[in-house]
Amino acid sequence: MKKKLMVMMLCGCMALTACSGESGDETPTPTEEAKESNAGGLLGGGNTGTEDSDDKDDSQTDNKDENNKDDNDTDEGNNGGAAADDTTEGAYWEPEGTVVLGEYMGIVVDKIAVEVTEEEVQEEIDYFLYYQAETKEITDRTTIEDGDIVNLDYTLVIDGEEIESYEDCETEIGIEEFMEIEKLLIGCETGTTQEFTAEIVDDVNYPDYLGKEGVWTVTINAIQERVIPELTNELVAETTDYTTVEEYKQSVYDELYASKTESAESEQIVNGFTKIIENCEFSGLNEADVQSYVDELVNYYESYASMYGLDMESFVMLFTGSTYEDFVKMAEEQGDYVVKQNLILAAVLEKEKVELTDQEYTDGLTAYAAEYGYETPEEFEQSAGKEEVEDALLLDKVYNMIVDAMVIE
Repeated sequence: MKKKLMVMMLCGCMALTACSGESGDETPTPTEEAKESNAGGLLGGGNTGTEDSDDKDDSQTDNKDENNKDDNDTDEGNNGGAAADDTTEGAYWEPEGTVVLGEYMGIVVDKIAVEVTEEEVQEEIDYFLYYQAETKEITDRTTIEDGDIVNLDYTLVIDGEEIESYEDCETEIGIEEFMEIEKLLIGCETGTTQEFTAEIVDDVNYPDYLGKEGVWTVTINAIQERVIPELTNELVAETTDYTTVEEYKQSVYDELYASKTESAESEQIVNGFTKIIENCEFSGLNEADVQSYVDELVNYYESYASMYGLDMESFVMLFTGSTYEDFVKMAEEQGDYVVKQNLILAAVLEKEKVELTDQEYTDGLTAYAAEYGYETPEEFEQSAGKEEVEDALLLDKVYNMIVDAMVIE
């Protein structure tokens, strides 16, 4: 049951925030923002050692530990950590090892300044206008140029086998949707059918055919251009919850500021816990515990990759802009952070004799149920187990106690 709760908590916080900025039931969609985000942003979670992390209340549910300390080894009350079962599999939520606590209350953390520039606001507005744009057929020329949106029919054949065939497909020249033949389309005429032969280099759409020769038969139906609208009161009123341009611009600023503030606060917490980790002495750590975090993370995202028909390497590159090797390295660093933080929280829980009131349990259970999509608190409690929920909430309380005592200056 302990592992069941931990996996549920971890996966809830690992929803692909780097792709959309929020978690939910919708299937994540790759965006330019996602590609520019670091892998840490992909993971979320304010206690995973990344800069793009969530707030403290959400983050702590990543790292719950067992409240039963009867079998733990201690050193004058300052050592803690749950003793894992004798297994080589590892358990980041219940790691092996002990910790001698150093200073953990009143940690001084540098305040991270938050600023939203006019350029950032304009980037958001430009992004908004781009998706309000309409396409218009170009009638004063028939030759494809860089930047044109081309309507075409095409068939792709590899090794004599038809791989795919589409009609009325639109591609914008310059953004490499058709990596192999995009540049070859420049200079072609509308109303013609062309045949192109090129090596397959697109490892996202054609990972099984890399290096092979593909033959595209392309009929060019039309060329179009994107018409970006002006930002007017009328457009704002039609497409947003605001009525004027000024109201909309202010909302963009406010949302950017709120997002940056949340990110800064999360980073400050991570920096604070990093100092606490540095103040402590650890012994008996098991690399398998860190690896369990890495494995769970990889398995989670492999399930998403399969939904898209992608291998893991392509999925990570598409959604985070990083290599798979960098992703794994980041996960290992986070795993080490999580393991050590869990040991610290367990030790502080024992040392401070923290207890949970009935009201705190009720409120926490209700919050968990809402956060993870359960219809009732009772349903969540039945799924996770009351003892496990109590343990998680106790560590939440310890975590927030430490965070609230941090001095931001």
